[in-house]
Amino acid sequence: MNNCSKCGLPKDESEYSWSIRGIKRHSARNSCSAEERLDYYQRNKDKELKYRAERQVATKEEARHFVFTYLSNHPCVDCGQADP
Repeated sequence: MNNCSKCGLPKDESEYSWSIRGIKRHSARNSCSAEERLDYYQRNKDKELKYRAERQVATKEEARHFVFTYLSNHPCVDCGQADP
């Protein structure tokens, strides 16, 4: 039994997620951490949504660049034509 660092209640070890797989567990229970993340999201919803939109655009651009580079360096296996 460990005490949760968020709520201070003694809880079974199975209620804590792994920090380092098989070696160490987090000090806060899963449910307490989830409540904290939800509370943070509620208080910073505009900032979180803006970050998510910016990250989505950046991720799509990275994917486009990867596909372009891949197709530039790997011609078609059927006809041998480069296809960027």
